[in-house]
Amino acid sequence: MKSAWYAAAIAAFASLSTLVTFAGQPARAGSNEIGISLTTQREPNDFNASKSTVTSVSYRHSFDNNVLLGATVKYYDLSHTTAWDLKSEAGLGYKYALSDAFSLVGMAWLGSNVRSNASDFVYYSLTASADWKLTPIVTWSIVNLRYRNAFDTSYDFDTPAVGTALGFKINDANSVSVGFTREWSDGKVSDNEIGVGYKYHF
Repeated sequence: MKSAWYAAAIAAFASLSTLVTFAGQPARAGSNEIGISLTTQREPNDFNASKSTVTSVSYRHSFDNNVLLGATVKYYDLSHTTAWDLKSEAGLGYKYALSDAFSLVGMAWLGSNVRSNASDFVYYSLTASADWKLTPIVTWSIVNLRYRNAFDTSYDFDTPAVGTALGFKINDANSVSVGFTREWSDGKVSDNEIGVGYKYHF
């Protein structure tokens, strides 16, 4: 477990160092958001059956030059067992605005998976999203894509995902969202997810 936490710290430091290189200046400008979400993972062939409940806390800083720095911690309470997983990630990315309404976001992440009943390991993931601002209040993340795998492929962590989400702006500081995601493992659907979230913007 200690080695996985150490790897996560190195990942966060590497992301921050790379970000400073891209930004070319101290991180003084831009915007921040802190989020919390609750997601239920359902069995792929039985939507009434739960696989786990996921509680997530996230942070993202958006620089004025559209460079992004993020961090996420997800706690998985595995259903019908006393086992749990804790996934921690640090990421670096970029937001490209096609217009006032459309934007594309891509990010690269490094993470650690700490497990209560199995060996810990480090992994990487690549994410991309296409966002459409439907109204000043509603934003549709048309598609959210993820490719994720462990550096040591013996951990069998080839777990891509596809999702979609709707975000609702309450005011300049607060927003909420609801989303649906489908995950795969070993080429087969592993679960369906429904999540709700809240973000504070400052």
